[in-house]
Amino acid sequence: MRLTTAESKLRVRSRVDYLGALLLGAGLAGVLTGVSMEADWGWSSARTIGCLVGGFVILAIWLVTALRMREPLIDVRFFRRRSMSLTAIAGGLTTANTAVYSTLLPMLCMTPAILGLQYGFGVDAEGYAIFQAPIGAASVVGGLLVGLTISRVPAKWLLITGSLLLGLGSSMTGLVNDSRGVVIVWAAIQGLGLGLCYAATPNLVIQAVPGELQGSMASMVQVFQGAFSAAIPVVVFTVLNSGKVTVLKGNIFYSNSGLTIGFLIGGATALVAALVAVALPQRTLGAAPAARKTDAEPAPLTATTVTG
Repeated sequence: MRLTTAESKLRVRSRVDYLGALLLGAGLAGVLTGVSMEADWGWSSARTIGCLVGGFVILAIWLVTALRMREPLIDVRFFRRRSMSLTAIAGGLTTANTAVYSTLLPMLCMTPAILGLQYGFGVDAEGYAIFQAPIGAASVVGGLLVGLTISRVPAKWLLITGSLLLGLGSSMTGLVNDSRGVVIVWAAIQGLGLGLCYAATPNLVIQAVPGELQGSMASMVQVFQGAFSAAIPVVVFTVLNSGKVTVLKGNIFYSNSGLTIGFLIGGATALVAALVAVALPQRTLGAAPAARKTDAEPAPLTATTVTG
């Protein structure tokens, strides 16, 4: 980093909000534990309900204290800005799509074709690398494209493009997966969308809030990403478990239609992210971030206004 990136000169003196950190951490831990353990405990379990209710109550208390404190851990008032709230939601949905895809793709590729489930190539962990490699390579390309074009193309449209590619890659993997070559192509499209979305999201945060708050706001976007990526796969596996399930030597195999629906849910999640990103407000490139108080009150322009 020292060789490629100059250290920021921005310095902000503030007090540490220990109470806010404790409440936020405890609340998120409760909610995410309840969602993650639902498969083992069940939705009606006292432990699941207790974790969820307790987590949401603690988060509500944190929200009240954050609104009243002068220097809160996270200034949640910035989520009143459409630019910040929609960025967090879209970022969460694209991450959820990635979580679903990265869970279902190994199942699709490693299931033995001999089971007659109309899908599966029977590859082992080493053989699966041929499907994973295009995702990694294409995601790097997507990130580089954002870096090369962000000064000319609004981050909003890069996020929309990436979300559409995620939707295409996920949906087509579920619908057309009868050959390895075809699945590799869909995986590459998925990876390109992943790179675009992951690189565009922090740029949207940078444009939405003052410089001294970009770190904390980026962390809150990561909270949204973690919450969505924990919740959506639970929905997918609830659907999968409600259909036909084959158990062989302790391993669970889902029906072809169930797996297809799972990929389509992931694809739909990405398409919703694209719609959310469309609603993002216009961006003012080059304006001083600290001067922007609300989306409705933009700072004086120092560069060209780009309408998205």
